[in-house]
Amino acid sequence: MSELAEGLRINTSLVELVLCDCELGEEALLLLGEVLVENKTLETLHLVGNILDVAALSLFFEFVPKMKGLMKLSMINNAFCDESAGLAIVEGLLVNSSLQTIDQIEGSELSFGVKESIHFYLQMNRNGRRFLQAPLSKSMPTGA
Repeated sequence: MSELAEGLRINTSLVELVLCDCELGEEALLLLGEVLVENKTLETLHLVGNILDVAALSLFFEFVPKMKGLMKLSMINNAFCDESAGLAIVEGLLVNSSLQTIDQIEGSELSFGVKESIHFYLQMNRNGRRFLQAPLSKSMPTGA
């Protein structure tokens, strides 16, 4: 996994990565999260079929606020059954403005409120939240 991580650190062209059914462990998932903070090129990550525990998922989603390139995360067959993992997703999406899709949220065992919050932020990102300006300030714009 360390070779893959190094490759992703210097990646300038790979936009989709499929790591399905490859028995990713907690350490590999955390390394992947760290690398995705640096990588701005990768847009889609498929982690389908990797049975990841709730603690690993929660830690991975703590990296989400700093992931600026990732737009789609596919994690079907992973454990979205714990509120702490769901809350970590929501916390990450408060800041992250690029992630637009997370598969398997609807069929998860997360509470209705957490699912709604996740859907709200993902929808905001799909509608271009990253292009919204900060609220107007009292100072004049530099171009005026």
